[in-house]
Amino acid sequence: ARPRPRFARELEVPALHLPPGTEMGAVLAVATNAKGEIFVFHQPDAQGVDPSAKGKNWLPPLIHFPKDGKYITSWGGDDHIPKVDGVAQWPIGHEVRECDSEGNLWIFGYKTGDNAVLKFTPEGKLLLRIGQRGKTGNDDDTQFMDRPTTCYHDVKNREVFVSDGYGNHRVIAFNSDTGKFTRMWGAFGRKPSSMTPEGDGFAPFAVHRVTCGPQGRLYVADRAKSRIQEFELIPGGA
Repeated sequence: ARPRPRFARELEVPALHLPPGTEMGAVLAVATNAKGEIFVFHQPDAQGVDPSAKGKNWLPPLIHFPKDGKYITSWGGDDHIPKVDGVAQWPIGHEVRECDSEGNLWIFGYKTGDNAVLKFTPEGKLLLRIGQRGKTGNDDDTQFMDRPTTCYHDVKNREVFVSDGYGNHRVIAFNSDTGKFTRMWGAFGRKPSSMTPEGDGFAPFAVHRVTCGPQGRLYVADRAKSRIQEFELIPGGA
């Protein structure tokens, strides 16, 4: 029998303590790791605020807290990782931040050009970049993406599955250590470019979420079509 979900009657949310004189913008994503540590992904200008406004001391985009909510550190931003072809690889629009079972963080963006998937340690060391910000790939491309939205990291088999995304209509997978392409598929497991968004294909806006259920199957959220598709995850399968 499948395990039944259980819900708490009351949500216990710790108070988050920021360093004196600092501020946090609109929160785009929150996640915890196996230790219960909290990672907050925020963006000041998502509220329509000028991030350079006088008197504002914004923290870097990724803020790290322990279970009790006391501040540990913060990091991220355009200068946090090397540019490629003169283009900053940190996303302009802060979309999602995933925490895998190894404690690594995966970061995504949603604005035009935010086509890179970034893998970091909790301390902010860049481990892997898949794709490239400013370079767009279509549904047949095995290197570049079009505003990917989230991922599921199969730690055991070293494969990361990415929902791609705001511009494309597929799930695409890579080796999670090297970034080498492994496989991809569209709605119903078919070739992505063989389908149309107006037909049975994933909607153009957006293949928004991919995650793994308790039975080891992948679930993909096709937001605009209000549906979830279930896929059997075959290690090393096509």
